[in-house]
Amino acid sequence: MNMKQKYLINNITALILIILGFVYYLSSLANTFLLLFFVSFGFLILIFNTLKLNNFSAGVEQDERTRKISQLALSYSWLTSFIAINLLFFLNYFKVIVLDFNNTFSIIIITMIASVTIFRLILKNKKI
Repeated sequence: MNMKQKYLINNITALILIILGFVYYLSSLANTFLLLFFVSFGFLILIFNTLKLNNFSAGVEQDERTRKISQLALSYSWLTSFIAINLLFFLNYFKVIVLDFNNTFSIIIITMIASVTIFRLILKNKKI
C-alpha cells in the first residue's frame, strides 16, 4: 500500500467518523458528548493527515496564479458569508426561522469554510 492510498483510507475513516457523529446525534441514539467525540476525533485525523501529506507545511509551492486564486476565493467567500449573515438576520427578524447564537454561528462558519473551498475549486479550473 503506497502513501496516497494510506492517506485516502485515513481521510475516508475520518469522514465516516464525522458523519457517524451527526447520524447518532440526529437520530437521538446518543447525547451531545458522543457527537462531539466523533466529530472532534474525525477532524483531528483530517488535520494530522493533511499536515503529514503536506510534510508540515512544506507542500505546495506558491506562484502568482495560486496566490491570485486564493485571494479571489477568499474575497468571494467573504461576500458569500456577508450575504448569509444578512439573510440569517432577516429570516430571524421576520420570524421565518428562529435561531439561537450557536446555530447561527455554526451556519456562518460552515458557510465560510464551504464557500472558500468551492470557490477555490471553481477558480482553479478557470484561466486566471
